[in-house]
Amino acid sequence: MKTALEILLKSGEGQFIEFRSCYDQFRSKPKRKRTLKSLARDVAITLAEFANADGGTLLLGVEDDGRVTASPLNEEELESVCTMARDSWKRVVPNTREVVGHANGGIIAFETDPQPDVFSLTDGRTPYRNNEQTMWLSEGEVKALKRGKASTLIERTLIASTRLEDLNQELLKRFRQSIGSPASGSTEDVLVQYDLAVPNGSGCQCRCSPRLFTSG
Repeated sequence: MKTALEILLKSGEGQFIEFRSCYDQFRSKPKRKRTLKSLARDVAITLAEFANADGGTLLLGVEDDGRVTASPLNEEELESVCTMARDSWKRVVPNTREVVGHANGGIIAFETDPQPDVFSLTDGRTPYRNNEQTMWLSEGEVKALKRGKASTLIERTLIASTRLEDLNQELLKRFRQSIGSPASGSTEDVLVQYDLAVPNGSGCQCRCSPRLFTSG
């Protein structure tokens, strides 16, 4: 994670990355620690919006401009923040956390993957990540998001169960002709080369949608 941290810091905030300071910044006043409650609110909202969208990483101890001011939290305080964040969700957002060392001090990295479920706060609001912004979804948008996630899950299941022999050979032939692949080449190699399949030790597992290559 330490090497990845430098990449994340340089890339800046966006669809998959959020920086949060552990301090309240006041002009002409020394910085002071934010309350655990306010930090927990940020953790709860950010991880939920990431999980509802495409996943992402929250770095606690980094300013908006990428400066590392580190986390002053001890282990007990960090546990309190995580507990309050969990209590802010109707259902717990799957996530991992890690304290990553930096020259300026430790940074707390929270990560979550895109999830098949939709996660809401206990107050009924549902956040969604849109680039650097937090969108608050309406009831209709939440229902649409759930339908979209269900459709994606079904599609992934279909793709995972697709075998090479299930592919429409005529369409596959036309695809290979369109990319100039020689007929003598391996079908598996072509699919892997174009990220339509991945090696699995005994051949390859299709990534390509059955809708693209099967006759059904």
